[in-house]
Amino acid sequence: MKILILGGTEEARQLAAQLTKMGHAVTTSLAGRTSDPLLPAGELRVGGFGGGDGMGNYIITERFDRLVDATHPYAEEIKRNAVRAAELAEMRLVRLTRPAWSEPQYAFWKHVANAEEAAASLPKGARALLTVGHTQLDAYLKRTDCSFVVRSIEPPERELPVNATALLARPPFFFNGEFQMMQD
Repeated sequence: MKILILGGTEEARQLAAQLTKMGHAVTTSLAGRTSDPLLPAGELRVGGFGGGDGMGNYIITERFDRLVDATHPYAEEIKRNAVRAAELAEMRLVRLTRPAWSEPQYAFWKHVANAEEAAASLPKGARALLTVGHTQLDAYLKRTDCSFVVRSIEPPERELPVNATALLARPPFFFNGEFQMMQD
């Protein structure tokens, strides 16, 4: 079977390895946002498709049998494009999803609608770990009364202000490491 995986996650890499080992012809598509990605098993395609229609045409032209969306849970645009592509190619879309976080009974989570609300809700003098995309950084970095650790795979696209520190790291991240980082 010829399978196109929309990847960029650890789950996508694991799936590509399993399917390749089973003898399937696997191509994983990466957005191309990181300069040195961890490469999956099988063939690799890097870059955009030109929207859902472009992806659908690629699937038809390359004669894929299956389309798997194994992208990041918050990658909304590619998810919409995958739905359109599957419709155009007249195939079922398979979605590999991470289990949702469940809020522990005694947690203190504040629910907000967007980055601007999240930044505004930080108390004066807060120190926050930001694992958001570069497009959402500005909402936080306007808060000169707070300090931030900005974790990303790639260096920030611009110089960070004095109240922010860059931390370059690649997922997956595990509880013990996250806990230790928060203690430091």
